[in-house]
Amino acid sequence: MDGATGEAGVPVDVLVIGGGPAGTTAATFLARRGWTVTLLEKAAHPRFHIGESLLPMNLPILQRLGVLEQVKAIGVHKPGADFPMRGDSDSVNVFRFDRALDPQFGYAYWVKRAEFDELLFANAVASGVDARQQVKVERIDFAGDGRPARVHARDADGHALAFRPRYLVDASGRDTFLGNTLKLKKKNPAHQSAAIFSHFRGVTRRAGEEAGNITVERFAHGWMWLIRCAGT
Repeated sequence: MDGATGEAGVPVDVLVIGGGPAGTTAATFLARRGWTVTLLEKAAHPRFHIGESLLPMNLPILQRLGVLEQVKAIGVHKPGADFPMRGDSDSVNVFRFDRALDPQFGYAYWVKRAEFDELLFANAVASGVDARQQVKVERIDFAGDGRPARVHARDADGHALAFRPRYLVDASGRDTFLGNTLKLKKKNPAHQSAAIFSHFRGVTRRAGEEAGNITVERFAHGWMWLIRCAGT
C-alpha cells in the first residue's frame, strides 16, 4: 500500500493500532483470512517492554501463528510455578503446568519482549499485513453513527497519514487509545494499587528443571513474583 494518503484517507478493511503481541496476532489472522489489514506501531522494533512471562494457553496461539519453534529458540523453559509457604522458607508448593485438567502444553516460556515482539511483527508482515513502524495515531474522526470513520496518524518524518477503516482494532496496550479518546477510563477508589519491577542478577534458583519455575509469594501489603530471565 502506498504510504501517501489524501484528505479522504486510504480505505482498508481493518486498521490495528499497536504492534505488540495482541495487535500483530489479530492482524496476522485477519490478513490470512483475506482482509486488507494495516497495522500502525508508534515505536520501532526491537524496543523494551515488560510483561515477558507466557502461559501454556499462549502456546496453541503461537502454534497457529507458525512461530512456536522460533519462540522456543529465544525463550526460557518454564514448567510451572512455586508458591513458598509464609513463615517457612523450606516449604514450597509447586504447581506443574502438566497437571492441568487438559494440558495441551505442560509448559510455557519466558521471553525477552524486544525479541518476541519483533518476531511477531515480522510474522505479520510475512502474512500480508501492511505493518508500519514509527507511525503514531493522533486522532479519530467519528461518523454520525458513532463508528470510526477516519484515523489520522503521523510518521517519523512528520508526514500526515489518514485511513478509512471498515473496522478498527485498538491493541495499544497501556496507551488505551480509544479508552482515552472516548473518556471511558475510570479509577476504582477501592482499588488504588500500584506495581514496580526490576531486574536482578545472582538470584538463587531451584535445582534441575524447576529452575525455570516462576515464584509467586504473598507479603503484608500485596504479592510479588520472580521470573527467571534468559542468561541468569
